Amino acid sequence: MPNGNRISYIEIKLTDKQYKKILTKIKKKQDYNKLPIKGLPDIYDNKYIPSTKNGYFKLEIGKKDKRDFKLTVLDNDLKKIYCYIFLM
Repeated sequence: MPNGNRISYIEIKLTDKQYKKILTKIKKKQDYNKLPIKGLPDIYDNKYIPSTKNGYFKLEIGKKDKRDFKLTVLDNDLKKIYCYIFLM
């Protein structure tokens, strides 16, 4: 995925230990939702977002510009975290 002026993307492969620790925190805090992703701004082309259906996501919409967002996805199958930041 190209990192231009408005999009940042980070993909992190987790060890089993890291994955279990993060999953425990997600379940405890309850600020993540189960996949699939809902509420993504229409302006964003979601072809870069993994199509996994097994995991969790957290979506934060910008306060000043509703087109801005941060998205974090935990993929339970691949034990990866994907982070997206989109700024207009």
